[in-house]
Amino acid sequence: MKQENQTEQQKPNMKLTTTLNLLHKNNACELGMTTLLKHLGADYPADKPINLLTILDSNGVQHCLWALRATRQPKAAMKVAVRAAITFAEQALPLWEKYDATDKQPQQAIAAAKAWLNHPCPETASAADAASAAFATAFAASAAYAAQKEILKGLLQ
Repeated sequence: MKQENQTEQQKPNMKLTTTLNLLHKNNACELGMTTLLKHLGADYPADKPINLLTILDSNGVQHCLWALRATRQPKAAMKVAVRAAITFAEQALPLWEKYDATDKQPQQAIAAAKAWLNHPCPETASAADAASAAFATAFAASAAYAAQKEILKGLLQ
């Protein structure tokens, strides 16, 4: 058995998990699946849980963020996604403010996302969309890939 599989088995308190079947069901890209299977081993069971930290290590930030849509814990995954969006957007704010200090939409999106995290209800549900916009701005503006990986790792642990 590969070392990665042994490490996977030793983590009984996984927070966010997916499976190969869930990834397929949600139309994971062929490159991402190939990369993950090389990491896990070709004989990895299709319904065995995969910690998202494993995907982060094997496939990187973008694939791990995508995999949040295919977890066995969708409510927890949504909160991680929104927290990541907030954190990434806050990192990118200085770049945005140099570009356009008068446009406060990123700050408003961050505030809306934080409101949803504090009170996830229909009145604050649009914050998830706002967080998505904040994330898109942040990800496009941010060159801090390594920092994002460490932030996401911390949120998933």
